[in-house]
Amino acid sequence: MTLLRLPGHVEGEPEQPVPRDVVAVMHAADGDARWSVEILVADVDQAAAATVEHGGIVTVSPHELPRFRNAVIADPAGARLSLSPLVVPARPHNRPRT
Repeated sequence: MTLLRLPGHVEGEPEQPVPRDVVAVMHAADGDARWSVEILVADVDQAAAATVEHGGIVTVSPHELPRFRNAVIADPAGARLSLSPLVVPARPHNRPRT
């Protein structure tokens, strides 16, 4: 697996499963290198249901992984992406985001 990192880029939250400067992941699948696109959503189950409502396909149903819930969806042409929850820790109202 290769993590494509963009120095200075900060996205997501520190609790996410990959470093915050990662913008893409490439991994070998069946001997071929493929991009793995991960979309962070508020609710994995709701996003999977909405995929079907809008003509997409759920290729891997929502399931638990060691640190988060995940699903894999595809558009009608077969382009796949993974859904994971956006983890937002509670913050005091007067504490600025960094």
